[in-house]
Amino acid sequence: MSNITEFDKISIVDLIIEYYPELKKNRTNIIKLVLQQITRPNKLILEKVIYENKTYYKYNDGILIDDKLNTCGMIINDKIIITRTGNRYDEHIKKLKEIEDKLH
Repeated sequence: MSNITEFDKISIVDLIIEYYPELKKNRTNIIKLVLQQITRPNKLILEKVIYENKTYYKYNDGILIDDKLNTCGMIINDKIIITRTGNRYDEHIKKLKEIEDKLH
């Protein structure tokens, strides 16, 4: 990785604005965006949570997903709330089949 300094990045933004003057009004926002890319890696980091012998992964905002990337609950005030368990599609189809069988 090259050793481009923050000053170099600002200079590059200014050079781009020189060629595209319509961007001048957004200069501050562009510089903030460029500089934040250094401090904020473009990675999603999830926390592993084991609850009732099942593994979940927690986003920073508390949303829980399972290993198949299905949203299944949340953590609020350090309390785990599981709202979806199992394969909801299969459960739904099973219920519909049960209803259909009762009607015939």
